[in-house]
Amino acid sequence: MWAPDVYEGAPTPITSYLSVASKAAGLAALARIIYGFFTTETAGEYWGILIAVLAALAMIIGNVAAILQSNIKRMLAYSSIAQAGYILVGFVAASELGLSGISIYIFAYLFANMGAFAIVVAVGHKLNSDKIEDYAGMARRSPLIAGCMTVFLLSLAGIPPTAGFIAKYKVFMAAIENGTLFWLVMIAVATTVVSIFYYARVIKEMFITEREVATNPEGRWSLSSPITVAILVGLLGTLIIGIFPQPFLELASTVTQSFVY
Repeated sequence: MWAPDVYEGAPTPITSYLSVASKAAGLAALARIIYGFFTTETAGEYWGILIAVLAALAMIIGNVAAILQSNIKRMLAYSSIAQAGYILVGFVAASELGLSGISIYIFAYLFANMGAFAIVVAVGHKLNSDKIEDYAGMARRSPLIAGCMTVFLLSLAGIPPTAGFIAKYKVFMAAIENGTLFWLVMIAVATTVVSIFYYARVIKEMFITEREVATNPEGRWSLSSPITVAILVGLLGTLIIGIFPQPFLELASTVTQSFVY
């Protein structure tokens, strides 16, 4: 629960790093430990219950709290907590499919979240603000920012044809195949619907809402080359994984072997 305060207070590039790199490293270490325990039936049973409860709490608290945020960095922080909950669903499945789902989820999350934070950096420099309401009229001033941010948010919500949809599908299918986790999958699906609400709120601000506070007297924005490259890389990664997932699914399966054997 420290995440929202750190995300809001830290420089945005540091926040971006914390949201992806440290989470991926921590989950990789957790996978190595947990899948060692899951090799026995007893350990799998008891660790599975604990992680399932943590996953449910992360998904519920993260998504519900994100609805209440007016700062986009705090919203993405609570979203990050919820995303960790979805990833934990793959851990509970205790199978190669679950671990493969975790791998592809982290990969998809990397592109979408890094791209979203690149846009937060760009907007923060232009407006000196991280308020969601200041994204009003963004489509008029910078179609690139508005369009790319929409793709990233849709991916975080798990909407096709983005990488986030493939990732959630793999993790949910692993839980369903487990046979005892329907209740957790139902919570995951329900909270995914909740997440669409606050992601759509940002999209609504960018494309529909117009406010004087968001008016840019200089007309359309131009972005620095590094920010533009970061946004486009995130966009391409998010869409390519979503439209042509097979090579990435095979890569995730290869990664899985290093943990299972």
